[in-house]
Amino acid sequence: MKIFRDLSAILPLAYRNSVATIGIFDGVHIGHQLILNRVVRRARRLGKKNLVITFDPHPAVILNPQNVPPMIMSVSIFST
Repeated sequence: MKIFRDLSAILPLAYRNSVATIGIFDGVHIGHQLILNRVVRRARRLGKKNLVITFDPHPAVILNPQNVPPMIMSVSIFST
């Protein structure tokens, strides 16, 4: 897994023309699994890379700080 902290960082050629999904993936429950599996299958079918774009911190931290939902897991567990 690669973590990009800036949108300009996903512009390298290796990630252009990918099949992507965007969301708040703070835990991979069954709904997220369905979305991610669909992205992976479509990318494989098209011979492309798959890409997941998530938000850290949760957008509510900025947009509605008094009502931030609890996070299931943190993106920081994927940092190497």
